[in-house]
Amino acid sequence: MRKLKYWLLSLFILTNLSINAYALCNPKDSQIVLKQLSIKTEVNVTLNPIQYSNEYITVKLDIPVISGIGNSEVQKKINDKIQNTIMTTKDSIEKMAIEDGELNKKTSYDVRQYNVTSQYDITYNESNILSVVLTIYQYTGGAHGSSNKIAYNFDLNTGNYGVLNDFIGNNLSYRSIILGKIKSEMIKEPDKYFSDSIKNLNGIPYNQNFYLDKDGVVIYFGEYEIAPYASGIPEFKISYNAFPKGLNKNVKIINSPLEITNETLIQGEQSFQSYLSYPVIKGNNSVVINNINKMIKDQVFDFNSFIKTTASEEKNKINSDKQLKEWGASTYFKSYFVNKDLLSMVITYSASNGTTENYVLYNKGYNVNLNNGEVYKLKDVFKKNYNYIEPINKEIKDQIKTLEKNLGHGNIYNFTTVDENTDFYIEKGNLIITFPQGKIASKEYYNPEFVIPLNKFKDNVNNLFLEK
Repeated sequence: MRKLKYWLLSLFILTNLSINAYALCNPKDSQIVLKQLSIKTEVNVTLNPIQYSNEYITVKLDIPVISGIGNSEVQKKINDKIQNTIMTTKDSIEKMAIEDGELNKKTSYDVRQYNVTSQYDITYNESNILSVVLTIYQYTGGAHGSSNKIAYNFDLNTGNYGVLNDFIGNNLSYRSIILGKIKSEMIKEPDKYFSDSIKNLNGIPYNQNFYLDKDGVVIYFGEYEIAPYASGIPEFKISYNAFPKGLNKNVKIINSPLEITNETLIQGEQSFQSYLSYPVIKGNNSVVINNINKMIKDQVFDFNSFIKTTASEEKNKINSDKQLKEWGASTYFKSYFVNKDLLSMVITYSASNGTTENYVLYNKGYNVNLNNGEVYKLKDVFKKNYNYIEPINKEIKDQIKTLEKNLGHGNIYNFTTVDENTDFYIEKGNLIITFPQGKIASKEYYNPEFVIPLNKFKDNVNNLFLEK
């Protein structure tokens, strides 16, 4: 359970931050002067350092402060975003460090000091566009720490930051161009990536991580997203010349995109511990978004309460036999913006009853319309009157045959069919069908998932589920 905890703590932070294993070098001097090409003023960057240490955490932050922008409101908005990002991450890690430290004290474990540092780089500053790249390193226990890269590409006219569509969206099928370039580079060095990464990379999210430099757009992925830790953070620079209309330098970003933040709860008491991580959509305080957030939080906490109640009931039985076991409940998640209107999330619900076998393990997909809050079922992925069940069943059965062949024996899975209530989520251009542990195979095979490229269904996919 202790090893699981440290793994989960690292995963909590990694889930929703852009991640990079290569630390960016900080400027040697505390101030940089950056020439703006389209405005007469100079943009200055000064350093605001924050450093302290206690029994729970060591903090060393280099926070860039931007000045020289003609519009003071825009300047404040940019500086607030940068500082809030660094400080929110720091606060989250510090909160976990304190909670974990206090829990360790209660359970007679050593307090392990956490660590968080931040650095920055300015990669683009032309035509009222400013790209700021933050690198945040954290150590939360385990064999090594993690470096998170978070890039903001600001419109200096409004102070808002944008997505790829704002800067490259003037080019038809820009996501297909980017995807093709990335895959062609991956094919050259396949050993750097997970064995199935090239096959399963069939799309990029609407909010794909990127930054701009003078030569092109740099696409990057998080640690463990498409490659093992030893490979570092994959980056792919795509020349502006690869896009027929190049970089859109006349951006006017009215609103910054929605963000997914990570909320955590770590609690412990005798014989029961909770390690909960769940998504919160921010950037829009509408009733729809608030309702989506409430739905997810309620389900996560209901799960935790159910496992806690079960643990309490079982505790009495176990105590009568003088065999005290430690129960635990955990959740963690991934999110994927299919397009600006559709968000797909998957939350893994897991519970342990103190044995080597999970008491509960399943993934639940949340595929929500950000405009009206509708939560979609599997049938909604496809156009009306399309018989989606048959091709999905065939694909899953074909994958099962391959899996059983590779394992050297058959009859592992007892899959029959999917239905409109089968759990699923969308990721990297794929429909991912997921089953609870023990549903179609014995528990030793955990919670099986089957990745099916959406392009296999050709023109039968509902327009809302297409990357556009």
